[in-house]
Amino acid sequence: MEEQPQGNLFPDLVQRVLSLTLTIVAALLYAAILGTALVRTIVEGNPEFSPGAVRAASLLSGLVGAVVTAGFARGRGQVSALPIITPRAAPRHVHPAWSSLKPASRARAKFMGLAALLGFPVELLRPSPSAASGEGEEGEPVTAAPEVMTVAAWVALLYFVVYFLVGVVALALAVLRSEVPDLILNAAWVWLGTVISAGYSFFALDA
Repeated sequence: MEEQPQGNLFPDLVQRVLSLTLTIVAALLYAAILGTALVRTIVEGNPEFSPGAVRAASLLSGLVGAVVTAGFARGRGQVSALPIITPRAAPRHVHPAWSSLKPASRARAKFMGLAALLGFPVELLRPSPSAASGEGEEGEPVTAAPEVMTVAAWVALLYFVVYFLVGVVALALAVLRSEVPDLILNAAWVWLGTVISAGYSFFALDA
């Protein structure tokens, strides 16, 4: 009988914390740098930015867009039909993670995939045969608690909204104005490329 590895919990937790921290920091920097640049462009017309700021804006635009695309691509499974198995519980003590056992909607699955990539424990896991029969071992949850799922969904949605709003305003300025700073122009076209990729991942057009 195989034994479960004992040293996986802490490294996995550290990995999740680092992933969540880095992606959230990247989103905040993206919103701060691009947001400030957008406000200055709207108010001043064609302000000047340092080469470092231009490179940072392009890098953050590509990074945040890549995270959204990869997160949507990851969310291809179901997140609503997975049961939570209580330790050493009989089958009658199996509780659903969501109120409905219907397959998850496309939007919920995609944003759960993004949340999982950000670092939340919401992978689309499948229960083991022993867990399905109510014989799961202690410390073997097969999905996240509903409260965690809700927080994860809101964080993923906020992440996407920041990415989308900043990018679409930058693109609008690049298209509608004859002269815009290089920072805005580069960020706008990088965003356009990533949002097309994210759209393919969201609607599973590559499947």
